[in-house]
Amino acid sequence: MDNPYWVYADGRDILTESTDNYLTFSYAFTIPTTETIMPDGGVLQSELDQVSYAIPSGTFTNTVTVTHMAIFQDIPPTNRIPIGRAFEITAVFSDTGQTAVLQKPISVTVPYNPSRVGHLIDGTMALYYWDGAAWQKSDTSIINPQTNIITATLPYQTIWQLQGETNRIYMPIMPYKQK
Repeated sequence: MDNPYWVYADGRDILTESTDNYLTFSYAFTIPTTETIMPDGGVLQSELDQVSYAIPSGTFTNTVTVTHMAIFQDIPPTNRIPIGRAFEITAVFSDTGQTAVLQKPISVTVPYNPSRVGHLIDGTMALYYWDGAAWQKSDTSIINPQTNIITATLPYQTIWQLQGETNRIYMPIMPYKQK
C-alpha cells in the first residue's frame, strides 16, 4: 500500500494519520464533554482527560450547557513546556444558545503526569490561559505533588493549559555540507 492510513481510538479520542510522499498528516478529533448546569451550580467531569469543574451557585443566571473540549491541534504557541493537553471551557444558555458570562469564577481540577515535569524549573508549573494574544499565568494555581493534581479558579471561558518554565534551549539543526 503506497499511502497507509491509520486510525487510533482511545475512549473518546480519535487520532488519524496518513503518509503520502514522505509527509505525515495527523488529525485529532475529540468528543466534547457537556453538562447542563442550573443556576444553583453543579459539576462537570471529563472522562477523556479527567479534568473536573465545580460550578458554584450563582455562576450563571439561567440554565446553561457547559462544554469541556480537549484540544490537540492549533494550540497557540508558548515558550514554556506544555504538560498535557490544552482544553477549552465554554458555556451557553440552554434556551437561546447565546454565550453565558461567568458571574463567579469556577473551580477546575487538572491531573498531571509527574514524569512530564522533570525539566521544569521548580515552582513554575501553573495553569495558563490564552487571552487572545498571549498566554497568561493564572495566579490561583495550587499544586498538590502528592496527588499530582493542580487546582485553580477560572474567571474566563477560554483555552487553558498546564505549563511550566524550563532552562532548555532549542538550537536549530543546520545541515552539514562536506567540502
